[in-house]
Amino acid sequence: MVRRVREAISKIDKDFVKRLQHGDEQLSLIGRLAPSASKGEVVTSYHSSLCQFPLYDNDFGWGRPIWVSLPPLPVKDIIVFLDTKEPGGVEAYVSLARKS
Repeated sequence: MVRRVREAISKIDKDFVKRLQHGDEQLSLIGRLAPSASKGEVVTSYHSSLCQFPLYDNDFGWGRPIWVSLPPLPVKDIIVFLDTKEPGGVEAYVSLARKS
């Protein structure tokens, strides 16, 4: 998975971002992936980050939290990143679909 993410990131350049902003690339990408997706040949995963959100700065009247986490994720094949309380750390919450 790391290799695939690195390969995908390496393909992002200034022109690709411009095409995404205009919507042309999104439609083209969906069109190219649709046949493979309908056959179950495309693996999708979602990534999100809550890093740099001031989650540990919240005080609801009983002091700041000693630990912040996520509830069980209802979406499968998703990775969500959160900062740790100590600077420089990151936690990754991973929710994968069961393999049958």
